[in-house]
Amino acid sequence: MTLRESLQRWFPWPFVGVVVLLAVLIILTPNLLSTGSPAAGTFPTQAEIVVDRGPVSPNVTHLYVKSVGNVRYDIIAVRVSQSVDWANASVVWGNASTVYDSLVFTTSTTTNPVALNVSVTYRDPSGGVAIYVGVYAFQFVGQQLNTLPLLPSEATVPPTALTNLPLYLLLSVSAPGTH
Repeated sequence: MTLRESLQRWFPWPFVGVVVLLAVLIILTPNLLSTGSPAAGTFPTQAEIVVDRGPVSPNVTHLYVKSVGNVRYDIIAVRVSQSVDWANASVVWGNASTVYDSLVFTTSTTTNPVALNVSVTYRDPSGGVAIYVGVYAFQFVGQQLNTLPLLPSEATVPPTALTNLPLYLLLSVSAPGTH
C-alpha cells in the first residue's frame, strides 16, 4: 500500500475538500458583525418604547426609550403626561426631560393613565441623521394594558395582558425638521 492510499483511508478527498473550502471562506469572508457605528436609519438605530410592570411593584409603570441595537443617541427628549383624559384622547404635557449622548432614557410612574411624547435623534459618523418620534397613552385596567397611539402614523395596538409584558413599540421615522 502506498503512502497516498494510506492517507486517503484516513483523509478522504470529499472531507479534505470541504475542510479546505471552509478554511478559505473563513479567511476571505468579511467581518459580518460590525464594530463601527451603524448608518442612520438602519435597523440597529431604530428607537423603541418599552412599557413594563413587574409583579413586585404592580402599581409602578416602567417606561424605557432605547434602540433595537446598542447605539448611543445624540438626543432623547421625552415629555411625560400625568394628566390624560382617556375618553377624549386629550393630554396635557409637562416639561420635556432631555438626555444627551445616551443609550437609554428611563422613568417610572404610579400615574394611570400616563402618556409619553418621545423624540430621538441619532447621528452617524458620516453626518447622517435619523429622527424617531412616538406619542402614546397607556392605561392599565384590571389585568391588561390598553395603548392609545396619539399620532396618525402610528398603528393601533391591541390590549396586552400583564403576563405578556414588557410591550415593545417601534417609533416612527420622521424627516428632519418635520417633528
